[in-house]
Amino acid sequence: MSSFDGRCGRYIWTKDTRPREWILEADYEAFVAQHTLGNVYHCVQTADGEMKIFFDRQRGYGVNPDGFSAVDYTPYYVGDKVGVLNGSKVGQVGVIDAVGWHVNDGKVFFFIEFEGRVSSRRYWESDIEPS
Repeated sequence: MSSFDGRCGRYIWTKDTRPREWILEADYEAFVAQHTLGNVYHCVQTADGEMKIFFDRQRGYGVNPDGFSAVDYTPYYVGDKVGVLNGSKVGQVGVIDAVGWHVNDGKVFFFIEFEGRVSSRRYWESDIEPS
């Protein structure tokens, strides 16, 4: 079993710097369409020993574990509904549009969509709660 099972992390891979074979062929196009180096994924070890990473709760991507770099765990995924605890949007409910890793601060951040528009503010885990 992978030491990354149940962890969150970034996937350090680009078309220009890592082998294409690191991404399962059946998942390649969908993975490339959504991937950035700042994305935070949830890692799951499948029953057949493969490693899958999830950006949202519906779609996993088969990948080579060599590209996974663990970061702090977050229970949130893209698509989760959250309530805002502070700031100008306090009390409002939105949907997580992106989960990223802030390199300088060393923690997970979120962009949240409110009424069809994605806020430019970065939200930290302490700013949100499940809704």
